[in-house]
Amino acid sequence: MIYTDGQNGDKIVGMTTFDDSIVSSVDPKPVGYWENRIDIARLAMLVECEGSITIGMSPPTKTRNRPSLSPMVSITNTSMVIMEEARCTLIGEGIGFSFKTKRYGSGFGTKLRQDLQISGFHRTEQILTTILPFLNSKKTQAELVMEFIASRKQSFGRAMYSDREWRITTDIRKLNGRKSNRRSLEKALIYLNSEESENHPRAKEYFRKYVEMCSELDEELRRKEFS
Repeated sequence: MIYTDGQNGDKIVGMTTFDDSIVSSVDPKPVGYWENRIDIARLAMLVECEGSITIGMSPPTKTRNRPSLSPMVSITNTSMVIMEEARCTLIGEGIGFSFKTKRYGSGFGTKLRQDLQISGFHRTEQILTTILPFLNSKKTQAELVMEFIASRKQSFGRAMYSDREWRITTDIRKLNGRKSNRRSLEKALIYLNSEESENHPRAKEYFRKYVEMCSELDEELRRKEFS
């Protein structure tokens, strides 16, 4: 059966076979379009099932006073085939990444684990923009990270993190089911009670916000546990 546009009878809109499936069109997609969409959908599924969308935290140190919140997307899997497919898709989309292989556990028979990470504002924005239409369970995290990136791009120079940017970081960690790190929390409290903190306002503000976030994360986990 041949379909026309209803106005110009010699213009073919589509053609069907006996099972009524369209097999041709006057406006076909470019060669390889659907294969590419499938590859991106599979990458998005891998991020949802075996990955993480978050904002990493780098506290100030004795040699680096400036703390940082860094958006990132990571994937971890023991299947070499699956990770190779993910790498090929990222390369095809022009998205940079870091990659390393580790031994999962110790002793005889342990598997190799492959860790893939996309970090930095530009690269993280690239991958999230690419996979966002295919995300489901981690779509909110992706949207929050993209909001964070947009906010930092609009901020002046190395401006301190805003309350909204800390709120985004906290909300993402809640969605990811993260709990506070006791060792990091203890270090933060020690620093806040030290005289050194008075000489480094940026570091002091970072640790103060971190302590507030840890308290909120623990409260959220307790709420979920007893709900």
